[in-house]
Amino acid sequence: MTFNRLEHFLRGEILLALAPADGSSAPGPSGVLLTLQERHPTLTENDFHLHVDLLESRGLVRAQRAANNIPYVLNTTAEGREAAADFARKREDRVARVRQLQDEYLQWLYVEIEHEDRSPTPDDYLATTPSFYGLPYTDRELLKAGARLRDAGFITGPETDQYDAPLRPALTVKGRRTIELKHSVHDEAPSAPSIHNYVGANANVNFGDNVTQNMTVSAPWADEARAFLDAVAQAAPTLPEDLRADIELRVEDARRGIAEQQPSKVKAAIEGMQSFLSAATSGALGSILAAQVPALLSLLG
Repeated sequence: MTFNRLEHFLRGEILLALAPADGSSAPGPSGVLLTLQERHPTLTENDFHLHVDLLESRGLVRAQRAANNIPYVLNTTAEGREAAADFARKREDRVARVRQLQDEYLQWLYVEIEHEDRSPTPDDYLATTPSFYGLPYTDRELLKAGARLRDAGFITGPETDQYDAPLRPALTVKGRRTIELKHSVHDEAPSAPSIHNYVGANANVNFGDNVTQNMTVSAPWADEARAFLDAVAQAAPTLPEDLRADIELRVEDARRGIAEQQPSKVKAAIEGMQSFLSAATSGALGSILAAQVPALLSLLG
């Protein structure tokens, strides 16, 4: 049995209540319902019985029913106890909980910002009662998720000394593309591409005649460009929204050029940045341009 939506989580919780891990006696149906209603106040008695009916139809519980068809005794089957144990294992996976929150928070932000044209806050997200296998996320967990999404370049926004994560998160280009391409924030970044060097007979190397060498290149210009782009990305949130969006696009273009080992592509992106920021003669970004761009462009050829 899979548990991937709230109604599935409720069925998992019913199974857990009927098959206590400590081996104690399970409560009756009314006791299970009361326990669930403490965590899920909107759960009605009728909905509870519908969940029980489905569990019974799948062979996970056995019910003894009164004349009105209301169950007065519920017991789990062997399959039900196995499903309860599986649900408990998944719910207790702390790593999966952290990873899922980051993905779901970014997805929610995308809908709120791009579709609903809102300026959402972390409190707005918590008001939707998001959860992992039915266990709600905490304020502290969301703060950490917001900080990690910010540090990884998916979101940006104002912060305070009391809240070390964006209070009104805005999506970066990377954040929007991650959602639109249906990626996870945990997907591995593309590795440096593998290229081929074709070595001729007159080459001054020891590989022999007409040997194909597979190698991954890490050129000095690439390291310099990465450091420059990291500095620009950190300073970009201080720019006006429209200008920041243009800069973030060029940063992403330059990063792709590095990954593809195309210095000309990186150079074009940085020159585009320079033209957009010609007026930025002060502040962090202006200092970066004045000090690094000329030397970097020269290095890129």
